[in-house]
Amino acid sequence: MHARARVIHRVAVVIPEAPFTTTFQVPPHAIGTVQLVATGIDDARQRRSSPPVSLQVVSSAQLNLISVLNGDGVLHGVGTTRNLVVTGLYNDGIKRDITSQAVGTVYSSSNEAIATVSTAGVVTARGPGTATIVIRNGPAVTSISVTVVEQRVEHCIQVRLADYNLLVAEDYRQGNDVAGRVAAGGSIFLKDFRVGWNLPDTDTDNLLVAGRDLNLNNGTVWGHARFGDHYLPAGTLTFPRGSVTRGTPVPFTDVLGSLRKLSADLAALPQQGTTTLEPWGGIFLRGTHPKVNVFHVQASAIASAALLTIEAPATSLVVINVRGTSPLFTNFGHVFAGGIDEHGVLFNLPEATTLTAFDYGFYGTVLAPHAHVSFSDGAWVGGLYARSMTGNAVGHLGQLRDTDICR
Repeated sequence: MHARARVIHRVAVVIPEAPFTTTFQVPPHAIGTVQLVATGIDDARQRRSSPPVSLQVVSSAQLNLISVLNGDGVLHGVGTTRNLVVTGLYNDGIKRDITSQAVGTVYSSSNEAIATVSTAGVVTARGPGTATIVIRNGPAVTSISVTVVEQRVEHCIQVRLADYNLLVAEDYRQGNDVAGRVAAGGSIFLKDFRVGWNLPDTDTDNLLVAGRDLNLNNGTVWGHARFGDHYLPAGTLTFPRGSVTRGTPVPFTDVLGSLRKLSADLAALPQQGTTTLEPWGGIFLRGTHPKVNVFHVQASAIASAALLTIEAPATSLVVINVRGTSPLFTNFGHVFAGGIDEHGVLFNLPEATTLTAFDYGFYGTVLAPHAHVSFSDGAWVGGLYARSMTGNAVGHLGQLRDTDICR
């Protein structure tokens, strides 16, 4: 038997012979629950996985400052929600995700008749008015204001793309590892795979959804799987936190319509920032608006890019409208400046009918609702929303913060 140890934070060691032991270093930004899974390939080339082992990581550093990435905002209509994303700056200089109650973060609302907040940091509109949401972790405390209006303001664009790591209207083929939630309106084909391992233990509903056939071969689903037509299992399959049953909980037709409207609305936004194209392939996007910065870049510039630099405030949303029907992303790097990171970057491809990417990593969410995506030998950190997806690219969590763009 050939075995290898796999750890959630991308640590892998190949061990050819028993005993199968190894050591690993906990990443400095980790806090809360870290799960470890040992995976082996036996002589019959079948994948074998151990039960998960959960470790509680506690930092000896002191929490100095709490920040809410998607802070003050407006909720349009009773029942609408906003998922808070909370980070903590510790005295060792490292920022850690402290959104979860498991690491000691506590939420409260000043007026639950206006807005309530769950233990997971989900704010729900209950009635018109303004409420203060207080976030505490030990002695550190911060707050945000949430305003609820009775009806949605028609000239506001609501960006809500944090629910899925991957969502496609048709098929998902040749997939392997996706850290979050996956849904496909057509059929799903996964081999030697993991899905959903980075989600909290309690976040297991509809983790893997196929509108038609669910084809699974050697892998692990860390939650409940659903299929519309047929379940076609092969090899060794495990569901540590769920099961597989028939059902179609995602209204794919409605979702696709909403995504296409959102993409068109974002494409119509005027430029808000400066774009500089260097002859050697550098693309420099610079925005100073504290909430929304918008850029328009031709697909031809992306195809010949050597480096993409995005400079914008940490609290803002950067919308990059890539214009063209067949964009190509390959073999160039990303640089962030000004505080922005993948939680605030949205690549919008409103005209693309095909999207090709290889040897590349998207740092941000990708919205390409008309595109058949071919994506191999790379990864994305955020969400990917498209017509279909083929390829072995790996999906990592990096939720896009909710934003209302009102003009």
